[in-house]
Amino acid sequence: MIRADERLQRLLMAFPLMADEPRLTLEELAQRVGTEAKVLTRDFASLERWDTPAGWVDTVQVFIQGSQASMHSSHFRRPQKLNRPEMLALDLGLGMLQRELPVDEQAVITQARTHLQAVTVRRAASGAEGQRREGIVQAEGAPEPQLAMLAILQTAFEARRVVQLEYQRPTDAQPGTRRVRPYALVRADATVYM
Repeated sequence: MIRADERLQRLLMAFPLMADEPRLTLEELAQRVGTEAKVLTRDFASLERWDTPAGWVDTVQVFIQGSQASMHSSHFRRPQKLNRPEMLALDLGLGMLQRELPVDEQAVITQARTHLQAVTVRRAASGAEGQRREGIVQAEGAPEPQLAMLAILQTAFEARRVVQLEYQRPTDAQPGTRRVRPYALVRADATVYM
């Protein structure tokens, strides 16, 4: 069974290589990514399906002709910019990973989180024009419907139950139905991740 996280990792390794070295053959590209050409070809083919990873950039086009693979996208030719919720989600993920690693492997994650937190604080401290904001903290309560949804998800998590919910991708006109089993509800800043 192909795991979505492994597929995403291979794609995220392949695309920058394709942008930097467009003359790589499919075999060479697969070798650099650490997989076989047929596996990488299936990974590319999966981008045409509806179950691509959430938030995936849909302007990436992959072309396979014979032994050559190429792509068209401007997204991998510039440094990626993270917004504040993405930075917080990344920090949250690193924190969860850090707890599962052996003690002797945690130092590199600690260092990465320290750098990420420094960048997050610098961005939060500067306004839209790069001017320093005054130290004003505003807090607002969540609307009742959101609190009710969180209560349902928390109950499902504690009871290990499946929840059916409506989910709308940014590219979809209408929401679709999804069945999920919450394994964790984690709060980072003002966002709750399931």
